[in-house]
Amino acid sequence: MKILEEGKYDRQERITWWDQAALSKSRVLVVGAGALGNEIVKNLALVGVGHISIVDMDLIEHTNLARCVFFRSGDEGKYKSEALADAAKAMNPDVETIAYSVSVQKLGNAFFQEFDLIVAGLDNREARIWLGASLRRLGITWIDGAIEGLMGKVQSFVPDGPCYACSMTEQEWKIMAHRRSCSLLGVEEILGGHTPTNATTSSIIAGMESQEAIKYLVGRRDLAAIENRVFRLIGEQMSTFFSIVDLDENCPYHDDMVTPDKSVPLPGKLA
Repeated sequence: MKILEEGKYDRQERITWWDQAALSKSRVLVVGAGALGNEIVKNLALVGVGHISIVDMDLIEHTNLARCVFFRSGDEGKYKSEALADAAKAMNPDVETIAYSVSVQKLGNAFFQEFDLIVAGLDNREARIWLGASLRRLGITWIDGAIEGLMGKVQSFVPDGPCYACSMTEQEWKIMAHRRSCSLLGVEEILGGHTPTNATTSSIIAGMESQEAIKYLVGRRDLAAIENRVFRLIGEQMSTFFSIVDLDENCPYHDDMVTPDKSVPLPGKLA
């Protein structure tokens, strides 16, 4: 009796609403290639998302090796986006990966329209506000995650809902005004410019981002769990809760939707 060979993605295809064909055709942009970005790309590549582009302007530092699953000793000094793209492609050759080693702001609005979904693992609020405003103008959904120590949060943003700026507190606005990354740090840590993170929290938060991303990519928005609200994890107590985010009608980042009338093809690598 001949044993039929099971397909590579057989186990996940057994999920009743799964659509592997849709995933293989999907184009996702991952913004940020640090601890969260590594985990997001790992998850999306493993499930067979067909095209993953990665944008990050930073170089790999020695401390990244303890928090980023794809970075290895000897990678210090390489662009994060390029090292991550190469490693993900090696892990799953089914997936096409492209790296952009620039700030996301330099890519322009028309660039975002090439993707079905944006998933972010950024480390500062300025970039999140800019990205959220740009994607809202274009009518593009995106998913954001943030981590600090054993704490983390995940939220999805749809074009007709509240944006990232709507979810920020007064204290967070004050901190952003001083160009700080995170409101949860102590004074000495803020002044030192260091955000405490670890590999376990990043894997949990990125896993949730990836799970939500899959729902959108296979056309199951009805299963989306974090639109217009924030999922929060307090790792020390292993407690979780949701915060509802209201739409701020006076938010200065709610511009009218636009359709770029011209796009310029980008090269395979941009640095």
